Amino acid sequence: MEGELGLSVAESGEVQGPGKLPAVPTFVSFLLVGAAAFVVTEVALFLAYDTSLLWFLPAKDEEAGIWFLEHPDIRLLIASVISVEAAIAFKFFAYEHWTFRERQRRGPMALRFLQLNGASALGALVTVATVNLLTPLLGLSPYISTPAGSSSPSC
Repeated sequence: MEGELGLSVAESGEVQGPGKLPAVPTFVSFLLVGAAAFVVTEVALFLAYDTSLLWFLPAKDEEAGIWFLEHPDIRLLIASVISVEAAIAFKFFAYEHWTFRERQRRGPMALRFLQLNGASALGALVTVATVNLLTPLLGLSPYISTPAGSSSPSC
């Protein structure tokens, strides 16, 4: 049933219309958010690593010591951390406003964001480590290394 403003009422009684995201089963939207987060990771990695958008980062292939380790490309390390965190932030807002929008939320938004970061920590660490091992050691593109890390069972 459609009204004057282009709004319609679904069989469930939910009003649908302009400005509302489509009603998609939770599992499907969860998968779509995950796929979109992978794209966010790759785009953020490109912007942080291969463009001058973040001009203040060290140059590519600049070595740096981190505690007791030498990293052959500190810009890659920083860019991979930025890209993984961008994907986590994207997932948080997509979950909040689309995938799980019907669920009751407990606690402040900042706390829920930190909880998602904590839950994602192992997968983020695996992705960053994979990119920062495969790219310098095997000469793989970071855009090939990222899916290798993202597809690990911990992600």
